[in-house]
Amino acid sequence: MKRIDRHPPASLTWNPHLEKYLLVSTTPSTIQLRVADSPVGEWSEPVEVSQGVAPPYEGATFGNYAGHEQPSLLSADGRTILVGNMVEKNVQ
Repeated sequence: MKRIDRHPPASLTWNPHLEKYLLVSTTPSTIQLRVADSPVGEWSEPVEVSQGVAPPYEGATFGNYAGHEQPSLLSADGRTILVGNMVEKNVQ
């Protein structure tokens, strides 16, 4: 079984259009989607659906995290999802 090395949070939902489980997660620069027939995997290779965000300030090593689907905003047929993420801010 392929292991996914991600730190929470991420989201895991059933997608009625795909008829698969959908895992939404992030890397520092992208939002990724993976699918599986079971909520425990085996997961597909990631599909990068966004270039995420630029680092919030010069020298930041992390700018994009906590990618997740907003299940309450899923279209009725499951073809359209809304994904959100958080952005690190340099608070001084």
